[in-house]
This record gives sequence, C-alpha cells and structure tokens, in this order.
Amino acid sequence: RLPGLDGIRAVAVLLVIFHHLCSNGTFAGWPAVAHALKQGIFGVQIFFVLSGFLITWLLVNEEARTGRIDLRRFYRRRAFRILPPALAYLGVITLLAAAGVLVVGRGDLLSSWFFVRNLYTSGTSPAVAHFWSLAVEEQFYLTWPFALVLLAPGRRAGVVATAVLGLALWRASGIGHFGQTVAGGEALLVGCLLALVRHRAGGLRPVTIRPAA
Repeated sequence: RLPGLDGIRAVAVLLVIFHHLCSNGTFAGWPAVAHALKQGIFGVQIFFVLSGFLITWLLVNEEARTGRIDLRRFYRRRAFRILPPALAYLGVITLLAAAGVLVVGRGDLLSSWFFVRNLYTSGTSPAVAHFWSLAVEEQFYLTWPFALVLLAPGRRAGVVATAVLGLALWRASGIGHFGQTVAGGEALLVGCLLALVRHRAGGLRPVTIRPAA
C-alpha cells in the first residue's frame, strides 16, 4: 500500500462526484460553475493512471524480490478484491430488472456481467453505465501481467511508450466508437510507464502489504 496515493484518490473521487452532480443538473443555475465542475470526468482518468502505476509497481517489485511474477497469486488477489462487490451489485440489479422495478436492457446486463460494457455502445441504462470503467480495468488486469512476463525488462518501457503514443493518435483521429476505452487504456499505460521508468531509475523500494484494520 502506498499511503501517498490516498490523497490523489480522494481528489479523483471528488472530481467524479462533481461531474455527476453537474450531469444531473444540480448546478444548472450557475453555468460557469457547471462547466468547470463537469471537467471532473478527468477524475476517472486519474484513477486509471493510479491503477496502472500501482499494479505495475507491485508486479515489478515482486519480480525484483523473487525473480518472477506469480500470475496465479495476482489473479487471486484481484478476484477477491473486485468481483464480490461487483457481482453482488449486478445480482441485485438483475433481480430488480426481472421484477420490473428497473428498466435495464439485456445487452446492458450481459455486457456488464462479462465485463465488456465498454465495448457495448448501445447501452442506455444508468444502473450499469459505470461498469464501462470496471470493464476497462478488468481487461487491463487480464492482459497486462502477461505482457510484463513476456516482455524483456529492458524493452518494457519502450513498448509501453509506443503504445501510449499509438492510443493517443487513435483517440485524436476519432476513428471508431470506443473513445472511453481508448482514453482509459491510454491512462492505464501512462501509469504503467511511470512505474517502469521509476523502477529503471532505481527508485523502487519493496512495499509491505498490510491488511486493513
């Protein structure tokens, strides 16, 4: 755990909250304030950068200490951290939709259950709209550790920097309908790159993971 990141997370949370308050018209009477606070969507990008940095930092730290990255242990930790609350929430939403209390499309539900909500561009239900970001995170968790294992340590930073540039150009071109996914992937990889550069600079120290009190 890196305590210094908690403050950045708090700022990101507030930015996201303000963005949603603006989206539902809370500050409609103050257009200048609403415009400024609506930029809080960048709070999500901050989360992605933090996630990419922390995951990479922990994995390369493990590799430095033990000589390898234990993928099984990594996925076990991620599964127990994320899946229980996410699936419990989806279970409740599915039951409410089946009972007619909520209107949630089948595509919205299925894409959320299988963590591909970011690729389902026809979704309309606000009850699971936020699952696009969790889907991006889950897809990152599935692919990035394998990439770290396969890439030679000396090539990782260069490959990631190239990928960041490629995603930035793709997003700027406006090609396709996956702007959120591309922006999320770009932010995640920026975090990965920061961790790799920090590690190569010799600034990476072992971290002790302590369970929350």
